[in-house]
Amino acid sequence: MIPSTVTSHSATLNVPPKPSIPLAAQVSKKLLAPSAPRPQTTPQLVDALVARIVDYMLFSKDDLFETSGRAFLTERVRWHVDRNIQIQLALPAFPFKSPSKDKVLGTLPDMAEEIVLRRLEDLCRSLEDLYPPGAQLHIVSDGIVYGELLRVPETTVYQYNAALRSLVSSLALTHISFVRVRDLLQEGFNATTYSRHDIPEEEYVLSSRATREAFLATEIGSYDVQKQISNDEGALRTYRGYLKFLKADLSGVHLHCDKADCKKTLSKRGRECAISAIAKAMMRNGALFSAIVAKAFPDAVRLSIHPHQNAGPKFALKVFPNVDLVCTPWHNVVVENADGSITIAHRHTVDTSKCALIYRHGRPYHFREIDDDMDWGNSNISFEKLHPFGMKVIATEVDGKKWRWKDVPMAKVRRLTGKHSLLIFKGFEGVDKTDYTVKAREMGEIAPWVFGEVLEVKENPNFDLNNVLTSEAMPMHFDGIFKTKRLADGTVVPDPPTFQMFQCLEAPLSYTGAKDSPLDIGGRTLFANTANIFAESLSHSPYAADVKSRMWTIFTPPNKNYGGDEIKVPLLQKNPLTGHQVLSWHEPWRVYLISVTLHLALAAVNIIGVSPERSTEISNRVTELLYDRRYCYEHTWERGDFLIADNVELIHARTAFKPGKRELWRIHVN
Repeated sequence: MIPSTVTSHSATLNVPPKPSIPLAAQVSKKLLAPSAPRPQTTPQLVDALVARIVDYMLFSKDDLFETSGRAFLTERVRWHVDRNIQIQLALPAFPFKSPSKDKVLGTLPDMAEEIVLRRLEDLCRSLEDLYPPGAQLHIVSDGIVYGELLRVPETTVYQYNAALRSLVSSLALTHISFVRVRDLLQEGFNATTYSRHDIPEEEYVLSSRATREAFLATEIGSYDVQKQISNDEGALRTYRGYLKFLKADLSGVHLHCDKADCKKTLSKRGRECAISAIAKAMMRNGALFSAIVAKAFPDAVRLSIHPHQNAGPKFALKVFPNVDLVCTPWHNVVVENADGSITIAHRHTVDTSKCALIYRHGRPYHFREIDDDMDWGNSNISFEKLHPFGMKVIATEVDGKKWRWKDVPMAKVRRLTGKHSLLIFKGFEGVDKTDYTVKAREMGEIAPWVFGEVLEVKENPNFDLNNVLTSEAMPMHFDGIFKTKRLADGTVVPDPPTFQMFQCLEAPLSYTGAKDSPLDIGGRTLFANTANIFAESLSHSPYAADVKSRMWTIFTPPNKNYGGDEIKVPLLQKNPLTGHQVLSWHEPWRVYLISVTLHLALAAVNIIGVSPERSTEISNRVTELLYDRRYCYEHTWERGDFLIADNVELIHARTAFKPGKRELWRIHVN
């Protein structure tokens, strides 16, 4: 069935309405929840925005979010929505890298920070999808709050923050800005109008002492650290946590007697007392810092990378995907595992006999588990992890010559695709159809259909494949859903291929006809990782039982090549290649989109064994998650690209593009 539009007689929203057109039907840089209509009232919108924030939160056993935190967060979000203004998010974080060489790779940001920053940007853009004024995250760097206590030089603090700003700029994370403590102490500081420009390093170092003195002189009322530790369970946990990490962070630092002119190294007992004093000083500075942030951002949603009970005003974030440990990027390193997952760990725990140190930006960036499938016998081939999943394979030209696609080891590529779900190839020499099919056969058995072995995916009014060969958008689906077989009992089921293989001969034009940024170009392909969706967002949700047990049907009217049968599909199945539990789904293309998809026959989708209302509810949630930035990779095609995807693990869609030059050669492989 096609989900119906939600109506309500509640107060209407004071945000100008926008059509609920999914990403696949527009050339916007936004990701939208396509099947679920936009909230029509203020209460609906606020609840939806809160739900998006909750998706990124970290919860604890003694969590108080449902008893008190949800109401606090709801009111804070409502304050912005009632005024139709940008939602302000404040995050005190990213002070400096741990001074312990046992924990980190160096003093500058690396893959750990990159992953967290990308995830924070995803949160902001997710809010903007629902709420046009959007959201802005202010990262308040707290290096000056703790740096002196941990013997971290001012230059190190500055350079870490400057490198973070550079990283945010290079990754085009436009919803993130940085603010320093010295900014917050300025009279008349305004959270929405302060200057985003940083100061020179020399000025920062020269002014740091005065800034610290002004910070410590700030009045916040009475705060007794010892009383807090004695009477508050949360404060005691914080204190013990500080003691634990300080022993590691200061393991290579000589702590001396505090008496004037005394240079004696402390005894073991004296060292323990010194570390305890530092921990209490950090707690006192932390309380002061929290009060200053609250004053500077009185209406913001306050976030934290550290665990909290989530009662408000602070809410803890889960910053690393599929990592249950409470960990910060500045105390850890990233290990890329051979199966495509990541591990967050202290540097000294990484087995360097099994992991290689990977450099980026001219510095150590992360570890990668050694994998024979990444050894192609050529140092000009490199691999780079994509966000939020997948791997980019980059071939560097030698003496002006590209790496030949003919020389790519397809058996290794097949295994790598199973591990990473998606491979993007850059810098390889193109091939003709003959050599293209030869390489496909090296990977597996080609699965031809009505178009033969190679489908030229380009505008072609003379071949009826629904709207595949048009410039129109396409809904989320898996290839081969309408390539069917009939079982002994008469049931019609899909016969999909295991892999998709693409070669890009022509990339699409911008809608404006200009050389716009990639985000403004149509004809992008979106891939959603359904294994991650199920594991992280559905397996323990209210939808879990239905997703695990239900079948669904899809019907599309017959055309010249397929259609006319009701096809039966399980919502959840096991991917034989990876062993993962994955979703099978086809996005219900809403009736009102006929105006933008003239050639697409509507597909009726219905979940078996539940009411029509429940079917719509499940459909909306599943489809919403397919476009969730935590799970959805957007690929902007460039001429010469090769792409191989796991067609069972991933579901994909296409954005509309300006009629003209866009041509991909696609082969299905089993």
